[in-house]
Amino acid sequence: MSSNNGEDVEIEWVWDPDDLDATHDDDATAEATAAAGEDRFRVRAWHIVFLLVLVMATIGLAWWQWSRFQSGSGSFQNLGYAFQWPLFGVFFVYAYRMIVKYENKARAAKSQAADPDFVYQADTAELDDNGRPLVTEIDEDFLPSRPRLDVDEFNELNRQRRGPDSGPGHPEAPTTPRENS
Repeated sequence: MSSNNGEDVEIEWVWDPDDLDATHDDDATAEATAAAGEDRFRVRAWHIVFLLVLVMATIGLAWWQWSRFQSGSGSFQNLGYAFQWPLFGVFFVYAYRMIVKYENKARAAKSQAADPDFVYQADTAELDDNGRPLVTEIDEDFLPSRPRLDVDEFNELNRQRRGPDSGPGHPEAPTTPRENS
């Protein structure tokens, strides 16, 4: 490459893995764990078969909704479902990949720890200092207060307003029994 004054300038590009986001760093940790021969989450054949069955079911449901949309009684709701079902299939694949990734990350962290009573760091956020689960509560000011009613007020608010069982003195209560016509 030449500059304005006629001198050749070499530009060297250096790849820095720290420039990548956390997902690539997690993948690198998982790859390092696999290279070291440590315990990894094993993808079983039945996992793949079950995942394929789920994806095929969502494709079948999408086809069914598409055929309903094309029929005479179809609506745009069927069209929306026809596009929605394949997204569920994509979600199943994504969720399985994330489960495998997070499980491998947890196993890698556990295998690299020297302490036999190691607790994965993401799990410690849900524990207090004594190792017990945190109790989360909603502040009382957050939700509106509920009205307090005594029994008589409650019964008056929920009294039947129409019909023969509405009580004596009610303007719409019948005074004579109905006759069969």
